[in-house]
Amino acid sequence: LGPSAGAASDDLVAVPVDPIAHLAVGGRHTCAATRAGAVSCWGDNRLGQLGGGRAGSDWGPSPRRVGTP
Repeated sequence: LGPSAGAASDDLVAVPVDPIAHLAVGGRHTCAATRAGAVSCWGDNRLGQLGGGRAGSDWGPSPRRVGTP
């Protein structure tokens, strides 16, 4: 995870998703599920791997809530 879309970094990036019950980490994306059942994802979405309904690289380092079934 880096400070902006397409940028890799060893620096930590704060993500305001709390409290986390489950965390799923991919090569360039991450999704977190809270204890209340909300799911937020951030990172690379070029292939639609973040579950927001469309592919594209416009997500970046900020978490966005995605729908759950």
